Amino acid sequence: MAIHYTHTQRAPIGAVAAIGTLAGLAALVLPGKLKGIALLGVGGLAYTFSSMTVRIDDELIHLRFGDWFPVKHIPLAEVASYQPTRMTPMSGWGIHFIGGGWLYNVYGLDAVELTLTNGEKVFIGTDEPEALRDGIASARVPVA
Repeated sequence: MAIHYTHTQRAPIGAVAAIGTLAGLAALVLPGKLKGIALLGVGGLAYTFSSMTVRIDDELIHLRFGDWFPVKHIPLAEVASYQPTRMTPMSGWGIHFIGGGWLYNVYGLDAVELTLTNGEKVFIGTDEPEALRDGIASARVPVA
């Protein structure tokens, strides 16, 4: 199976540290052992959601956060259209529904908008939208 595209985007360490610090400070108000559990949880989440890898093979677009958390596999056969787009700061980061569809993003405002054959939309955040678009195009071309 051929790999048409792979790229890992990493959030700037300053952004991860700032969010982690704020969440850690909030966890300090918890009582006793809950404080330690919350701090470990915050650290784990900050590590996991500080990077996202997009890999495209002959059949699927794979999205993975961190080194271990596969969150989405999109069959290329279900992608009706795709185009680079610019998100608003209000769209945010992480995994969530933004009204027009699901967003998967670690940092920044650039994304590729997928429209699936069932009409649903998926937004894949990236720091190289044109390369991601070209990777999807490459994978969708039938090999003779």
